[in-house]
Amino acid sequence: MVYQKQGRVDKALTILERAVDLANPGGWIRPFVELGSPMANLLKKLIKNNVAVEFVGKLLAVFEDEEPETAPDVSESKPAVEPFVRPRPLVEPLTHRELDILDLLAQRLQNKEIADKLFISTETNICPDT
Repeated sequence: MVYQKQGRVDKALTILERAVDLANPGGWIRPFVELGSPMANLLKKLIKNNVAVEFVGKLLAVFEDEEPETAPDVSESKPAVEPFVRPRPLVEPLTHRELDILDLLAQRLQNKEIADKLFISTETNICPDT
């Protein structure tokens, strides 16, 4: 995004292509979506360059609910400063237990290690709807 803001779109696309290559195997979407519509514009340019079309298409599908981009394309004019776009809040807030599990996942613990720390079985269903 910094390179795009500096008007160095080619460099931004080169780095974005590498990021997409790294994110694709794991299906990482959130890091791209959190950057908002400026990222969507760069991803559209990757599609035009025929880069990771399937995965980039999935990423762009997430942006479809967003409002259409009204700011001018930075490659065609002076870079504009975009306001920070906050991610949408969850429909239901996470429970304390879910937050505990996310914290342990962030520590890269495996299911058995999480179960041991929370004094539960690996067979415990933490999501009552499933």
